Order: sequence, then C-alpha cells, then structure tokens
Amino acid sequence: MMETTQTEIPIGLSEIEQARELLANGPNGSIATRTPLIPSDPLSSQLGCRVWLKLENLQKTGSYKIRGAYTNIASLTPEQASAGIVTASAGNHAQGVALAASLFGIADRTTVFVPVGTPRVKQENTRSYGVEVREVGENFDRARDAAYEEAAETGRIFVEPFDDWNTIAGQGTIGLEMLDELPAANAILAPVGGGGLIAGIALAVEGRGAQARVIGVEAEGAACLVWALEHGVPDAMPHPPRTQIADGIKVSRIGERPFLVASTLIGRDQVITVPDTEIVAAIADLMVYAKIIAEGAGATALAGLRDIQRGRVPSIPPFGKDDNVIVLISGGNIDPSFSWRILYEQSVPNLLVIRIAMPDRPGELLRMLLPIAHLNVNIIDVDVNRLDARPRMGERIVELCVAISAQAQADNLLSALRSKGYNVLVSRWQDPRLDRNAMLSRSLLTADRNFDATPREQSDA
Repeated sequence: MMETTQTEIPIGLSEIEQARELLANGPNGSIATRTPLIPSDPLSSQLGCRVWLKLENLQKTGSYKIRGAYTNIASLTPEQASAGIVTASAGNHAQGVALAASLFGIADRTTVFVPVGTPRVKQENTRSYGVEVREVGENFDRARDAAYEEAAETGRIFVEPFDDWNTIAGQGTIGLEMLDELPAANAILAPVGGGGLIAGIALAVEGRGAQARVIGVEAEGAACLVWALEHGVPDAMPHPPRTQIADGIKVSRIGERPFLVASTLIGRDQVITVPDTEIVAAIADLMVYAKIIAEGAGATALAGLRDIQRGRVPSIPPFGKDDNVIVLISGGNIDPSFSWRILYEQSVPNLLVIRIAMPDRPGELLRMLLPIAHLNVNIIDVDVNRLDARPRMGERIVELCVAISAQAQADNLLSALRSKGYNVLVSRWQDPRLDRNAMLSRSLLTADRNFDATPREQSDA
C-alpha cells in the first residue's frame, strides 16, 4: 500500500495510466468496462450548455467502484490476499470488492460491513459473488469501525474504499476516458463521498494538462469535503451525515489523501452542495430526458449542474451554450420501486388534496365522483374512512388526491363539488418540488395532511 505525507501527492498520470492498463488486461479480459460518454440534447436544451453524461451506471456492478477496488486488491502480496480481506461500504464499493475478490479467488475469505438499511439490491448483488455481508451500525462510519476491528482481530487487510492511493488511481481512469473522448471539456462534475473519485479525476485532469474545471458535488447533509476545506483539516463533521436519498455518498469524514488532492487541485470554491430535493429532481430528469436510471449519489452531479445553471452557486457562474460540461453518473443501483415512485411524483404537476364529508349510503361515492369526471383531472387516490369520529352520524369522510395542472382547474373542481352540496373540509396544493427543504423519504400520497384550506399559488422558487 502506498503511503503519503501531508505535503506531497505521490501519484500522478503515470500511476493512473498503469491502473488503466491493469483494468484492461485481467486474466479473462477487461476488468472494467469503458463506459459511454454521450451528449444529451434534451438536458443541454434545458440547462443552457452542452451536457455530456459519463455513464458509470453501466459499469460492472452498476457503479465505478470496481476500478478502485480491483486496483487496490491487485497491489496486495499473495500472502496478504490469501489471508483474506475486509472492507466497509455504503453499498457500491462492497460490490466492487466482491467482484474483485471473486476474480482473485478469495471471495470466501472476504467480509463486507455495510450500514443497517443499505438498499437490498446492493446487499443481494454483493452476496451473489460469494462474500460475507454484515449489517452493522446506522451509517458508514460505524460500519467502517466494525470492519477495522475485524481486520485487527483476524489479521486480514482492510481494503480502503477511498482513502488509498491505489484506489484513487483506479478511480482516476474515469478521468482519462472522459478526456480521451472530449479533451476540450470545460468542466467535469462528479459526486463526492469519501473523495477517492474526485481526487482521481482531478489528478487525471492535472496530468493531462487539460483545461477542464473539476467540480465536486456533495449532498447538503453530508458535505464532509466542504467542512474539511473550510476548516483546513480532514476531520469528521461534528454531526452524523444526513441524506435520505444519496446513501452512496453519506460519509462524515473525507479521506486524508483525497483531502490533500482536493485542497491542492480543486479548492473550496469548486465544491458545492445540493439538497435531497434537487437530487430527486435530477434522478427524474435522467429518467425522463435521458432514459437513464441513476441512484441518488449517481444523480448528484447533475443536481449540482442544475443549481449552477440557475445561478444558485455564487462561486461558479452558469456555463454558456457552447461550453462542454461532463456530468458523471456514478452509479445506478437504485431500488426499482423507489425509482418508480420518484419518477411518478416528480412528473405530477401539482396535487390537490381535498377532504369531503358525504352521506354514508350506497352509490354516494359514484355520485360524488361523476361531476369530477368531466373536468379532465386525474384522481391519484381515493381514501374512504368510515371510522373517523369527526363527521356527523350518517356521514363519512372521503379524501381525494387529484393531479391538477392549473389554479383554474382546482377552482372548477371545488366549485363542482360544492354546487352538489358537498362540504369540502380541507383543500391544499402540494408540490414538493417547490420546497427545497422538504424531506423526501415519504410518498406524496401519504404526506402530512394538516394544511391550510386555501389553495396556494405556485412559485418558481
């Protein structure tokens, strides 16, 4: 394992080129796929610059992590490898290590620690390579501590997910591929968790002498690189990382080696943060406009570009229409049901939720719904509650969740119901895309229903 000091970066273009050669010439062929770099006309039109997508979601194991994991494990001596390895991961590094371990024939001596609640799709894919997976702790840091203890007790090597020069060199091969295909790129946006990915890319850009600006994007609640750069030390944040969407970058402490690279080659002004709401919107944009499935961490870079182009980042002015901007889609390991929910919720223009007291008699629900059928609205959900104690005897509460496209449509709906004598108890607009501080772990259909009775106008916030 390569060591470092706080004053020098011991790897550069040569080590990244060596990693690329290693990954291209495995015992049975290429270890890592050379993933596509594609232009996106719809996203370019929407964002006002030339958007290129580097699709590491199409990589083996569904993320870029196999690059660094294999490069790291390949650096072990035969004695170290045969003794077995241990690692910790939020999910994607786990799969990279598992695949690499299987290729080296040591899967049966590999243990991976993941936080409790790591997406099942990531855990199942990791186990499929024959390694042991243990769920420990509420976040990556707790899982990593448990992995450190296991390594110390058993004498096995801990495979660093990001704070290792071999890992960083492996991740840097992505940068070489991007610059091979688009040497005149103006900027490269990449997500930041522990920092190994952006460190590798920054070293590749520096080594090539390219003009591309490297921009890191962190989840707002897990901005460990921002915290470290502002304080000048790669210490842990004072609070646990918080993001309900981007579990792959939910890290409280940037790696020492990535911090050294970031502080030398990137700088605080080129690292930005985005809230979960923007990450969700980016996931939906990738599905709708690029037909690409990305997990939360994988879509974080696009969320950052969206904010830049909207003028929300004072340190980085919006890119022009002729600027070539590469957005790294780092992974696509997302639960299918969750991706469907995101797409559905983001595509609904507005939801009007209304509660109606109506007579509790056969056929009344149909009579109530018939006037709505002629208003060209889409009923998302109907909830009939006979156990609610608030209506009068002989009444029941019906709650409707309706997709609405305009204020006039909502007014017509309420008027139609009231003209038939129904008592509309509560009504509201619901558009979570306008609330940048909303928590997005819930479905819109089960959101808090205690709200003002006056429909609110949309804003462009």
